Amino acid sequence: MTSTAPAVEVRVARPAEFTAIGELTARVYIDERFSPASADATLRDSRGRARSAVLLVAVTPSGEVAGTVTIRLVDVPWEQ
Repeated sequence: MTSTAPAVEVRVARPAEFTAIGELTARVYIDERFSPASADATLRDSRGRARSAVLLVAVTPSGEVAGTVTIRLVDVPWEQ
């Protein structure tokens, strides 16, 4: 089977991408009702997550942030 979806690069997020990652995370979690709107600031804090966890990003060939995942390390507060 052949995929027509554009390829993405998955790697550790770079500081220049933190704002876009935070916006994407907040939009998805709030719009899909995984989190209340009151969690907006926490969801946007990708810089904070990157300090205490492994923050990965999927980037399209044009540089657009297409997805993100936070890998929680032992004994840190991020549990999503």
